[in-house]
Amino acid sequence: MPRILTAGEQDELDRLISEKKHYELMSFCSILLDDTGSTENLKKGLTTFASYIKKDMSEQDIKKLIDILGNAEAMLLKFESATDRFIETGNGSRLHDMLELSKIYGRVGVMKKIKEYDPTWMSDDEFLSYIKEESLLRSLIGKDNEGFYLDGTVLEEIEKLPGQKKIFHDAIERLEKGGNRNLTKMLLLAKASDDKKAVEKYRKKIDALGDREKIDDAIERYMQDNGMRYRKKVQKGDRDPLYPIASHLFIGKDADKRRIAIKENLRLYLNFSKTDGYSDEKRFLEELDHPGIVRLLGSFEADGIEFLKLDFLEGKTLAEYIKPDNLLPAEESMRIIGELSDIIDYMHSKNVFYMDTKDKNVIYDGHNVKLVDFGMAQSIDGDLDDGTYVTSLLSTPKYVPPEMALHFRSYAKSDVFQLGILFHELLTGTHPFAVHNFRTGDAYRESEIIKYSLANVYNGRDREHDVLKENADLDTLLGEMLEKDHKKRPSPKEINCQLGKIKERYIEGKNAR
Repeated sequence: MPRILTAGEQDELDRLISEKKHYELMSFCSILLDDTGSTENLKKGLTTFASYIKKDMSEQDIKKLIDILGNAEAMLLKFESATDRFIETGNGSRLHDMLELSKIYGRVGVMKKIKEYDPTWMSDDEFLSYIKEESLLRSLIGKDNEGFYLDGTVLEEIEKLPGQKKIFHDAIERLEKGGNRNLTKMLLLAKASDDKKAVEKYRKKIDALGDREKIDDAIERYMQDNGMRYRKKVQKGDRDPLYPIASHLFIGKDADKRRIAIKENLRLYLNFSKTDGYSDEKRFLEELDHPGIVRLLGSFEADGIEFLKLDFLEGKTLAEYIKPDNLLPAEESMRIIGELSDIIDYMHSKNVFYMDTKDKNVIYDGHNVKLVDFGMAQSIDGDLDDGTYVTSLLSTPKYVPPEMALHFRSYAKSDVFQLGILFHELLTGTHPFAVHNFRTGDAYRESEIIKYSLANVYNGRDREHDVLKENADLDTLLGEMLEKDHKKRPSPKEINCQLGKIKERYIEGKNAR
């Protein structure tokens, strides 16, 4: 039996159905049962209220709801279950996307499902070639209580081929030559190839990794031994030595008694389309020279861990100024976004995608802004244009553009979408797309994806704020920055130009009042 709705709940359900607001409808049904953001609760909401929904919605609308669930699962890298949804709805476009993503991320199980759905999309020869030459390079490794393991579906397919040990050996060789740093995978491949020397080699390399459990001791000891002074830890990273995701950050003084920030230099695997697709914050900070970018003072190694010495920045992050009760004047927010547009335009001129514009990555001292944290930045060899992109699994759900959420692709104007969200937050203290306030569950990232990433893809922009109603030009610019189609967004240079004119008119109007 479906849950009995109150009159108000029934009215809201009827409204969402009649207005065909599919994502909001799914969210509403989910929250009626449990306000925790999760794909499981989205499924429960659809199942529980199926009789209400099916009574008033077309078959095509029902398929759109299922597709949204599939997209949520894909964002969480649950490609297999997402593929099942798209097969159920016959969504050929998204199935093609899943096939391409499965090639990048080594999801052989997904390939098999899609081959069964339509054998013309991938021939047997193509599939066998992929298994032999690419599957071990691309596939993710798993972990359970007994330790790490290779993808079982990949291993099943390799067992059908002759020369299995050579396939494992060739994969190790290609990973090494390609600059891959996944020592755990290489160790597993060495074990699978029964190469005892290689097994010993990778065990020694893993043992030689810096002990992140003792990173605080390492940095304090290094600073003391080198005439520096340790002050405090300001950001606690994780402790995983093999697959770290968050840096540790410290404050201290160098030998000349200058205050400096000291950041652990993590090398995150961002771009799975490349064997060596690792983050390279140090290189970007060495090459980029702009007054709005934090300055690299040098680097050093302590107990096998590399650290970056950075300028100490006065001020606060913009997270302080997106709170509804602590907003900056609109003209000040315009100036901040103008400065950030100039910084991003400079980076694009150097063929760099920043990919992580958000409140916590901008320091503001009351006069100027500084962009920090280049851990997600990527670059290309050629010139940037509207069709140039890089791939990445990592993003901040609250700021992720639709093209990154759905396709894991970042274009130059993906930076513009993120900047648009930050601009809206500075002006209004709210997120432009999130409607339902899902509670964060045990899986933080999953909750954030349900609350923000899906909203960025499906919801319209919230324009019900005085600052936007009273400034049509400002509202128009924000709308352009937050276009779902990246090609329709303005360039950073165009944003800066428009902001100068809008700010001038805004101040004139304010003075006239």
